[in-house]
Amino acid sequence: MQNKIAQYSSVITIILLVSASLFPLITALHYPVFLNDDTYITLTYAKNLANGNGFIFNHPPAVLGTTTPLFTIIVTGLALILRSTDIPKIAVFLSAFCWLGIAWLFFFFRTEWGLANWQVITVALVVIGSGWIGF
Repeated sequence: MQNKIAQYSSVITIILLVSASLFPLITALHYPVFLNDDTYITLTYAKNLANGNGFIFNHPPAVLGTTTPLFTIIVTGLALILRSTDIPKIAVFLSAFCWLGIAWLFFFFRTEWGLANWQVITVALVVIGSGWIGF
C-alpha cells in the first residue's frame, strides 16, 4: 500500500513539474518584453564573438564589460551552431532551460537531499515563479 502511494505521489509530482515547466517556455516565446540594458550588453559581446570580432563591446580593445562572461560564451557557441536564430532568442531560451534545470534538479536529487515530493513541487514553483521573470 505504501509503495502504491509513493508511486502515485511521484506521478503527480512529475505531472505538476511538467505543467510548471511550460511557464518559462511559453514566456520565452515573448522574449523581447523581458530584456533589459544589461542583457543587451551581454548579447552585444556574444554577437561580436560569434562574428569573429573577439570579446569586444563595440570596438577594440577587448574589455570585460559583461556581468556574465560564461553565459556570453555559451550563447556565442549556440549562435555559431544555430546561425539562422537571433542571439536574443537563443539567450532567452537558454535562460529558460537553465531555470527549468534548477527546478528539475530538486526532483532528480530529492531522495539524496531528503526531500518529500510536496517539498520538491514547492521549491520548483518558487524557483520557476520568482526567478524566471526577474532574470
